[in-house]
Amino acid sequence: MKRTSISIRVSLSAIVSLLCLSAIALAGREVFVAWAKLADADQVESSNKTSDVLLSAAGDWAVERGITNAALAGKNPAPPETRKAIKQRRSQADAALAQAFQRIEEADAFEASDGDVANTKAMLEQIIGVRRRVDTDLDKPLASRDSTLPEQWVSTMTSLIMASQNLRVAAQFQPDTIETNISQIQDAKGAIWTMSEYAGRERALLGRAISGGRPLDTEALQTLAAYRGRVEQSWLAVAPYLSRKDADSDVLAAAAAVNETFFGSFEATREAVYQAGISGSPFPSTPRSGLRRLPAQSTCCLPWRKRPERPGAN
Repeated sequence: MKRTSISIRVSLSAIVSLLCLSAIALAGREVFVAWAKLADADQVESSNKTSDVLLSAAGDWAVERGITNAALAGKNPAPPETRKAIKQRRSQADAALAQAFQRIEEADAFEASDGDVANTKAMLEQIIGVRRRVDTDLDKPLASRDSTLPEQWVSTMTSLIMASQNLRVAAQFQPDTIETNISQIQDAKGAIWTMSEYAGRERALLGRAISGGRPLDTEALQTLAAYRGRVEQSWLAVAPYLSRKDADSDVLAAAAAVNETFFGSFEATREAVYQAGISGSPFPSTPRSGLRRLPAQSTCCLPWRKRPERPGAN
């Protein structure tokens, strides 16, 4: 009986010890999970601040772009108040970009690639050069200004703004969770479908114009601009998935092909068709060959839609 009592006490002690060890292990795991969540929260907060800084820079550049372009169209030299407004926006935007560069460099968690940073810096150098010419021309009357400068100014500044926002998207911190991965994949799929749909609408409208030999009127141009805007905005929405380290290699290859074909080699054909449609001159190809080339702009997006099926697929 005594031996049985001892055996029960030993068993109970062992069970209690195991339960205590399990509780300690569980508590340790919860501490680790809580610490990881806290670290992610800190990184998300830091990433959001960097995003806000880049958005602020883009906003000031947009105002600078508008004020400057209006001043370049004025008959007289720009007045002091206009120059002051331009200088203020310019200073604020450039300072915000410098702050963003510093934050990205100091934060290891940010995923921005060297290419994103280098591209934004290169665009900043270009706009600095154009600004010098702008400042010189704003001291002159309209008749003495470089007539090609306004177009160069708007184009270069717009490229800088877009580069900064590509950097913003690339620098966003995304917690490595199943929920985040699935959300990014679903967003990418939706954006890819939108690209395909609106590129197809552009193809249909242009195809009709080419087949009928009709010029593009103001309404058609506005519609085409809206379609193109949806396509380009959707392409930006795919960027978060493409920036992931575990992005599917087939998706990355398809994305590179879309970028090279749709936004690269096809752009020359598209631009020629637009120019002919605006001027009313003959289209640069026969209706049949033109229609044969136009579908490439929408179908090039289609093979991508079935690719990203699971997080971390490689």
